[in-house]
Amino acid sequence: MDFKQLLGHLNDPATALTPGLVEFNTDGRRHEAEKQSSPLTQALLKDDPDFIRLFKLWDDQKSKRQYQEVHLVMDAFSTIIRQSQFDATFDVAVTSMVRKLVAEYHRGIGMALASNRFTHMKASVRLVTALVSHDRATARSILHHLDLNSPAFYNMSKKRN
Repeated sequence: MDFKQLLGHLNDPATALTPGLVEFNTDGRRHEAEKQSSPLTQALLKDDPDFIRLFKLWDDQKSKRQYQEVHLVMDAFSTIIRQSQFDATFDVAVTSMVRKLVAEYHRGIGMALASNRFTHMKASVRLVTALVSHDRATARSILHHLDLNSPAFYNMSKKRN
């Protein structure tokens, strides 16, 4: 998939999540395994440095009160954060995105962690891991915003896989 196709998918609500973000996440994981930054991620950062499209997709999921596909958006954010370690030019935009995720979207992350849906929990754990590994201040903010003593987290620790 090239960047024009990805933009076409992201701008169309019917195809933004599937196949748009699915292909973006797959490409990002492949490049991450090779320890390099994805050209799709680089192009997305140049085109949309404030990640307006991704935050809008998350907000659309939240407004529908479904959160059925929010794990795809979380995976996209975690892919971008993890790839920022391979390319220093991402640092300013990614740091801004991380701050916004922690400040405004921490409830959605916590809800996904506490949900009974495996895909949401897995994507949420990946996102929290990427956020914590980004820098120390973000790690402290995550500890401050997420209630790790919640019974939902205890139940999550008992689940396998």
